[in-house]
Amino acid sequence: MRYQAALHPEFSNLILAFNLGQTHEDSIGGSGTQWLLWTGLKISGTGLAPIRSRLRYDNGSLAIPVNVLGEFAMTTAAATTVLDYASDHYKDAYSRINAIVIEGEREAHDNYMQLAGLLPQHQDELVRLAKMEARHKKGFEACGRNLSVTPDMDFAKAFFAQLHGNFQTAAAAGQIATCLLIQALIIECFAIAAYNIYIPMADPFARKITEGVVKDEYTHLNFGEVWLKENFSSVKAELEQANRDNLPIVWKMLNAVEADAKVLGMEKDALVEDFMIQYSGALENIGFTTREIMKMSVYGLTAA
Repeated sequence: MRYQAALHPEFSNLILAFNLGQTHEDSIGGSGTQWLLWTGLKISGTGLAPIRSRLRYDNGSLAIPVNVLGEFAMTTAAATTVLDYASDHYKDAYSRINAIVIEGEREAHDNYMQLAGLLPQHQDELVRLAKMEARHKKGFEACGRNLSVTPDMDFAKAFFAQLHGNFQTAAAAGQIATCLLIQALIIECFAIAAYNIYIPMADPFARKITEGVVKDEYTHLNFGEVWLKENFSSVKAELEQANRDNLPIVWKMLNAVEADAKVLGMEKDALVEDFMIQYSGALENIGFTTREIMKMSVYGLTAA
């Protein structure tokens, strides 16, 4: 199950649309408990930690007890971080994070173009996705220029080197399922998680760019899910091996940017949580059972 991100207009570190739904009584909170519902939304943010266990997801909606709404607002406001986008400290960290998203979008363009050759029956759609990634790259390049930051592209190329190498090896062997797991699942889920956490903390220019990008990334994720679901029985074993080979790399990538991400207001725990929500949801949509997903998720811990 996936939830589309939306911005709370008041609290800059929380991904949540604050358009309150109607209250109602629901058994998920016990007899007489009043809940407010936000339909189809995903929440994230460090300010939720004290009350996260008291939130519920119910049929695609977020529910929060009315009696903790005030506490919810106070903990969120207290956790708000003020960032100095013009400081040398911020710009230094941004030079690497910005390079990562630029390189990620560039490689995504190239990967979808390669997939278009492997899946000629889907060539038009894959070329369309590739062109979207090229537009995203230009958008993030503009974000760097807006802050007068030169992206550290050497760092970014090294950051993606293992996933890039594994994709190229799989493409050369005609392993379409592995290619899709790397690009359309792992990389797209990684991007969605990072963008979801980054948007509330971004400077106004980058926020607008990233909000547009993250909507497109769900389209790319959906393509991979649909193809893999349609071919699930024949590629299941290949997907399990591809997960075993590539998920640990994600944890190494997260560790590599933990310090820089924190400077930008992005906590590693929030990134890990959002990534696993996106990735587990994708695996479920493809056809894996909850037990299988839990087993596959453990492989990421080998590099944690």
